Amino acid sequence: LGALLFTPPAEHLPFFGDSAIYANEGVFIARNGGFVTEHAALAALPPEARTLFYTTSAEQFVNHPLQSYQGIVYGGYYVMDAAAMTIRTSRMALTEVWFALLYAVGGVRLALYSTPLFATAALILLYLIGRHFFGQALAIWAVLLLAVSYPQLHFGRAPYAEIAGQFWTLAGVLYALRWIEE
Repeated sequence: LGALLFTPPAEHLPFFGDSAIYANEGVFIARNGGFVTEHAALAALPPEARTLFYTTSAEQFVNHPLQSYQGIVYGGYYVMDAAAMTIRTSRMALTEVWFALLYAVGGVRLALYSTPLFATAALILLYLIGRHFFGQALAIWAVLLLAVSYPQLHFGRAPYAEIAGQFWTLAGVLYALRWIEE
């Protein structure tokens, strides 16, 4: 069911927004081996010219100064140190790391399948939880209703963190149920 509904995965690589940011940050992690690196192109510029290419934290939040980072570049990378131009990924690390792992194994095409895999696994977990509480028939209906809902279809194909969060939440609920029963 998941292979039918959630594949092929959406390709949001060149676009701006969360779905493109997660995919690109996953590639960033795989290529750099970590969450933080120097932005060589900006580091080569004189310090006064660098701020033309990123939004400083003072510009982002005028009334509430930030101390956790000094700016944001490309809408998805935090400028951690403006003097050294070190940047860091800004989204949920778990989703980015799964994308990076699959990218390292099989490239962008395989990495894009991380979200459909999580979406399909979440349906399996929902079935197991539903069967535990309500029986097999209602569990199947719950899975079918979720599977064909627009949010599940959309987020199950696009590289967002919501479906990975759904999977881990359901996994936690199932684990808690089994732990309580013992």
